[in-house]
Amino acid sequence: MNRLFSFRCVVASFVLCTDLLAWGGGAEAAPAYYTPRQKLRSLQVEVEELYSARFALNAKGVPSVTIGVMEGQRSVSFVPLHRVTAIIYQADGSPRAISLSRGRRYTISLVRGRPAYVRYALVAFELRRSRWGRWATLVKQWKKLGYAIQSSYTGSVFAVRGKLFDNRRRLGILSYASRAFRARLQASRIAARVGRPVQVHTFVQQRPEAMMRLSGAGRSLFSKDLIQIRSNYGVIRVDRVEFGRGYSWHKFKRRSFLGSLLVAVDQSGRLALVNRIDMPAYLAGLLAAEMPLRAPVEALKAQSVCARNEILAKIGTRHHADPFLFCAHTHCQVYTGVHRAHRRIQKILLSTRGEVMVDRDGQLADASYSSVCGGHTENNENVWRNSPRPALRGKLDGGTVAATFRHGINEQNIQQWLHSPPHSYCRSASPFARRKFRWTKTVRARYLNSRINQRYPLGHVTAIRVLRRGVSGRAYVIELVGQKRSLKIRGELRIRRLFANLNSSMFVVREVKNSEGRIVAWQFTGGGWGHGVGMCQYGAIGRAKEGSKYRAILNHYFSNISIVKLYR
Repeated sequence: MNRLFSFRCVVASFVLCTDLLAWGGGAEAAPAYYTPRQKLRSLQVEVEELYSARFALNAKGVPSVTIGVMEGQRSVSFVPLHRVTAIIYQADGSPRAISLSRGRRYTISLVRGRPAYVRYALVAFELRRSRWGRWATLVKQWKKLGYAIQSSYTGSVFAVRGKLFDNRRRLGILSYASRAFRARLQASRIAARVGRPVQVHTFVQQRPEAMMRLSGAGRSLFSKDLIQIRSNYGVIRVDRVEFGRGYSWHKFKRRSFLGSLLVAVDQSGRLALVNRIDMPAYLAGLLAAEMPLRAPVEALKAQSVCARNEILAKIGTRHHADPFLFCAHTHCQVYTGVHRAHRRIQKILLSTRGEVMVDRDGQLADASYSSVCGGHTENNENVWRNSPRPALRGKLDGGTVAATFRHGINEQNIQQWLHSPPHSYCRSASPFARRKFRWTKTVRARYLNSRINQRYPLGHVTAIRVLRRGVSGRAYVIELVGQKRSLKIRGELRIRRLFANLNSSMFVVREVKNSEGRIVAWQFTGGGWGHGVGMCQYGAIGRAKEGSKYRAILNHYFSNISIVKLYR
């Protein structure tokens, strides 16, 4: 069993041509360890590539990315709409190609699996390449607090038309834990002690293993650790694709995918469905899934630049313990396959071809976005507890506002902000956006007590207090007061999920009591949908409807950025 390096990190060089990347000086300059995609490679080579930060090259030298569509599955069923080839792997890792019939249903099921040996790193801080000079200072600061710092890296380096881009992060690691709950507990204790956020990063030290079976059309074949379903240009339809797990929109839906499908082993020892697809098709799928196709052209152009930026800026920095580069969910960017493809999307991508945002250091800017900001976007450090990004500064979505709100939303003005908001572009974008712009949610006390006490034994909750808010009014530190003890909860997403998946953490809360004075429910009054960092998608739609061009939209939501054309 192979032992892995701590984090997904690679130093690579490739050139962008249209929305396609090629290693070195072009496809013909690919490094020796790459072989054309038609050739069969050993299981070890294929799995190494899945866990690396490298782009894979297809037969024409066009790079493709891997997107995790589903995890934790016991079986995956699919129907090739064109003739495809299945690659299975024998016990010694040697590949075998099998032709699958068009229109027939096949199922890949888990026979047995062994989970990965996963370790969790407690990360004190994370530095981008331009800030590595602060390393010694931060190490000394933590040493004074009684902690020794270890160093590790994540991310990648690449060149575009001679311009070097470096999205690597240098991680300051405090310690490691073998269990997720222990890592979270230690991180919370250290954060409470030193008054600084501590993140938890996951990586695989020993990969998972599984035996899986491909059945259908009267055949049954076994494969070790991986099955590939290769299709050059055809569509593969997958039954019951799970999405939204843990959210109110959790569902199963039939979806179709271009490229190839890989059924690999996830951390738990179950099946993960991975789509390997060429970069242009991935961008088209992202744009179709992330913004309504009926949105104004200029809003879609702004979204296309953001999507391209997010791919390039985040390569190798996420899913260190997974057999894919990006997931198909809101954690990365929403990708739903090809069922929503539209010619309009292709025209949008051509009109912004090669355009990206760079920050004041000349590096690719983080281009985060969320659905409805609620009137004010948020600073990145208040949501994800990482270092401040110059491009991701919270700002008002609308134009002229009262002096009360010019310096942000706080505990003193949030009631007025929620009940008498100023003009905001995201509010005027559509009826859907108006429903998310301001909302009220009532949660029964019995349900909330049960939900909280499953993780935190506090007893009956008697008070919920917001201790810290970001510039947009989003809560990122709260205190739960229970009959047994009190507890501080940190993190915008953790807070939203704790309270039965609130639309956002921009809220005020009050108790609802019965005639006996007992708390029977909690009422949350809030604004926005999503984390609020970066571009407000419905704000972009509202601005485009009023005549703003995509460059003006991007320059409003992202600070200290320039829009450059890397290639033509």
